[in-house]
Amino acid sequence: MIPSTKYLLLSLVSCLTTSGVVNGFSSSSMPPRPSIISQSLFSRSDSVVVLFGKNSKKGRLGGLLEEAGGTVAPTAPRSRSSSSSSSSTTKTSKKKKSSKGSDNSSSSSTTIAPGLAEWMTQQDNGGDNETEETVAAAAAAAAAETTKKAKKSDRREQQSIRKEQDEKRTAKIQAAIKTLEEALEENGNLEGILSAVRGLVQLGDDSNTSLKTLLSTKTRSDYRLAWVGGDDAVCHLGTGLHKVPLARLQEVFLSCMGRNRIEVSEVIRILGPFPNVRNILQGSTKVGTAKGSNGGSNGVESMNIVMDSMVDGTGKEILAGTDDNVRRVGLQIYFSDEKAIVAVVPPEDGVRNDPLEDNGAHVLVFVREEDLDDKLDQMRVS
Repeated sequence: MIPSTKYLLLSLVSCLTTSGVVNGFSSSSMPPRPSIISQSLFSRSDSVVVLFGKNSKKGRLGGLLEEAGGTVAPTAPRSRSSSSSSSSTTKTSKKKKSSKGSDNSSSSSTTIAPGLAEWMTQQDNGGDNETEETVAAAAAAAAAETTKKAKKSDRREQQSIRKEQDEKRTAKIQAAIKTLEEALEENGNLEGILSAVRGLVQLGDDSNTSLKTLLSTKTRSDYRLAWVGGDDAVCHLGTGLHKVPLARLQEVFLSCMGRNRIEVSEVIRILGPFPNVRNILQGSTKVGTAKGSNGGSNGVESMNIVMDSMVDGTGKEILAGTDDNVRRVGLQIYFSDEKAIVAVVPPEDGVRNDPLEDNGAHVLVFVREEDLDDKLDQMRVS
């Protein structure tokens, strides 16, 4: 068992006074006195005292020494504690240095390297450029959208104007056709007929449907020969079989079959107890521009027909066979529309100065036939 703190301290004082030197401090004034307690509680050599007590409190050493009646010489700090304190001091100084170093490093870290600064500047400039490019792209898109809307508005306006013009032109064509039909109902009104035909010819420049369009379309369109100026013009286009005795030409139809194919049907009435005869001429067409006598063009369309087959009144088809048997017919078109066609037999050379010359002897006027099959049924030639 370890004795109490009081006895331990008394033993320590007794031991210190007995030995002459304690940790480098000398006490020559005090003679050595033996102590029973110190001998029993301490183990000492000549110069070293080992203390086994550890429960002494701060401030109690002086009181204990007074009670014991002795004094204690000051002792030097132990080397271990001094080394630990010095090491702690060294560590503290190192910590301070390290903290200073960290402060310096933190202060120096605020200085950016030139390359890094240049890169950051490039990134900033790149962001600005991207922003400018985005704004420019948005502005260009807005301008393109505005232009697109303007074009669409212009297109709609042009369509509206073109539609209005087409309606006015159609009204004029219908008025001219009506005038022609009224003149045809009046016997001997040649002047009225020629005036109506001339009105159609004058509308040819304003027509929005060319002959090429009529012939190349896939839709079939049928026309009836409303008026012809002379028998030669009919024979120029048809077979001429109506000239035989007891035969009368009743109707002639011009059908645009599509894909540049054409069909001419002529209905011939035979006097007596005989049925009507229908002859059909078929061929291909080619549209061009008529050339004048001086070689120049006056804007008149020409239609060249190559007839390579014929179906007679009995329903038998007769092919041309050789190129020598092919029939070629040329016409000059002064007006073409979905509602009417004005064709003129061309002269031997060039273009006629006046399509209505010789009182319209060379003119063929076709008007639109809405129901050809019904018309043929009425004439019993379907």
